[in-house]
Amino acid sequence: MKGTNWLWLALALAVSACSSDNKADPGGQTPDAGGGGTPADQDAQTPDVEGPPVEKQVEITFTPANGTMYGGESITFKADRPIFKDAEKPRGPDTFIPHIFIGENRVIFKEYVDDFTVKAVSQGHPAPSLDNAQPFEVPVRVEMRNRKDEILVTHNAKGKFSFAPPVHPSFNRIMAFGASFTAGFQSNSWNPVAQNHGPINQVARAAGAYLSTPFTTREGLPGIPKLEELDRRSGSLEVGLGAAVGTLTPALNKNEFSPLRADPYIRPLNIAIPGSTIRDVVDGSLGAGVYILDLFIQHPFEKISSRVKPKSMIENIEDYKPLLVFTTVDNYGNDVLWGGTPTDFIEDKLREMYTRVSKVETRPFLFILTVPDINMLPGRRFNQAKRYEVMRANAALKRVAKEVNATLPEPRIYVGDFMELFFRFTEAKEGDAIEFGGLNVRIVKGANGESDIVVKDSMGRDNVIGLDRFEGVFSWDDLHLSNFGYGMLGNEVIRLVNRAVGPKGEQPRLKEELSFIDLAKVLSEDYLSPVNQEAERQKLSDFPPFPTYADKTALPGLSLADRCALGMVETEMGIPKDKWADAGCPVEIRIEAEKTELEPEASAGFTATVLDGKGQPIKDLPVTSYVYRANRENGSTQWNDIRNTDENGKITNKATMGYLGDLVVHVMAGGVIQKLVIKKK
Repeated sequence: MKGTNWLWLALALAVSACSSDNKADPGGQTPDAGGGGTPADQDAQTPDVEGPPVEKQVEITFTPANGTMYGGESITFKADRPIFKDAEKPRGPDTFIPHIFIGENRVIFKEYVDDFTVKAVSQGHPAPSLDNAQPFEVPVRVEMRNRKDEILVTHNAKGKFSFAPPVHPSFNRIMAFGASFTAGFQSNSWNPVAQNHGPINQVARAAGAYLSTPFTTREGLPGIPKLEELDRRSGSLEVGLGAAVGTLTPALNKNEFSPLRADPYIRPLNIAIPGSTIRDVVDGSLGAGVYILDLFIQHPFEKISSRVKPKSMIENIEDYKPLLVFTTVDNYGNDVLWGGTPTDFIEDKLREMYTRVSKVETRPFLFILTVPDINMLPGRRFNQAKRYEVMRANAALKRVAKEVNATLPEPRIYVGDFMELFFRFTEAKEGDAIEFGGLNVRIVKGANGESDIVVKDSMGRDNVIGLDRFEGVFSWDDLHLSNFGYGMLGNEVIRLVNRAVGPKGEQPRLKEELSFIDLAKVLSEDYLSPVNQEAERQKLSDFPPFPTYADKTALPGLSLADRCALGMVETEMGIPKDKWADAGCPVEIRIEAEKTELEPEASAGFTATVLDGKGQPIKDLPVTSYVYRANRENGSTQWNDIRNTDENGKITNKATMGYLGDLVVHVMAGGVIQKLVIKKK
């Protein structure tokens, strides 16, 4: 590409770094205190940092000399002697390699300026105590190591680095778990730009809280794609979390993943694993791909042949004892949307997840968001069945939280509605003023007839934002969000925090509400913003205009059945039947099977009738039906075409499954669900 490499410019803006050593610092170990340093099971790999000679004649200064506990500040280190001469490229086996520590943590993404000067990025620092509310200072040192990782000399910098406390002591110890959204996966890549702008990372930055993250090296896993690498036929990359696993796999030949981590020694507190499910959260990484990514996060020095079992995400929470825990519950989405797992099969794991977090002795608050409608994703054909199943899954998410909260002295599990955010967008009409992800905006008509909004970034440029490809919310894999999209998601988490512990919240903790993420600033720096993408597209003469890739089929709005289902979600299935009758909502579904017992390989035929609160059939109502294997934990769902009820409120369907065991017919309409078990003979 000609001109400025804007992808790396975005990296510089996002994490304040322009380059890296291309290798993870192989330096020594710092103590594990409040989240810094290294997990205890890696202590044996660490050279002793005590006792190296200290060379006091070298004077080292650094600017700025202060920052937030979150980190991300670009810091310049200057020495009065050329001690950094080998920072850019080590020149031999006896070369001194500088490793810079601010308190407990190394700096990352070091950039050699000259023999006297290095720039690098702070990883922040844990709080000195759980109740700390004051700025605190830590020493800065440069350890000179040889290629054998032996500390030869330590230079102590002049002065100390000062860290500001978070907005409230509750943020002194936080943790994040989840899957690819929480991890900050983006454009088919796990890279530090996206990691730094994952939704919980943006919340932590807004709160000034420490949230150490397993940053990849600057290239990413795999590296950040370029615009010209997009598939010009489809306008998108394949989603492929397998691409990250595939990039990690060659490292197995070297027995460890540490060279692919910007700092393999730090203990990650954002422990989200792309591709994981609720069962992975509770029971530990189960699938091969999730296991490899888990090793990268928790055990980058371990050989895969050692068959080490990483702690589950819940075990990590129990061990670290945070005060606040965050997730976008994307694990749940992986279960429901991609695994085809009916909600019934994972409710017990959801209940165990809630219960175990609530029993941690620090009594943490858990903030969690519902799953959005999968139909919002660019380029997807509308699937009413998936919409209904997400609504039912979200109802379970809230219902189980309510059950667990009822066992506690006060509620500590708060569920926010991310789905409602997107419905607010798609239901709006041209000219409507809405609040969307922390922004007050007005709806305009997009190129494909769907709703768009105009957002002015911090540079004063108008960006037309929408839900199609290249419109600023989704990244190039058509699934994961842009920095801006993740910022909107983060603002929904902040809204939930304020509702729970804000000064006007249910359990006030904060003196002032936690401020929303500055989306205008995020947008201006986001390489996926419409303005930045368009500027880059114009440099490519063979790349068609972005409207070429727009989904020309507008997303259907909410039907009566959808509104009934949403109403049931909001009230945890608690609205009296007479109220539903007045609204014309389904209240009962009756299923009659052609046969209650089946021969092997037989078809499971059935008729379902949908009734309102007065017992009258409802006609022309979309009904979802599917069949799954009764004795399989993962459901093995076979979806059937959605059908509208006839004038008698009935649908008929058949689902053939080559299976010898019992089958479960599952019918849903407007938030009501009915099941029927069909047994084998």
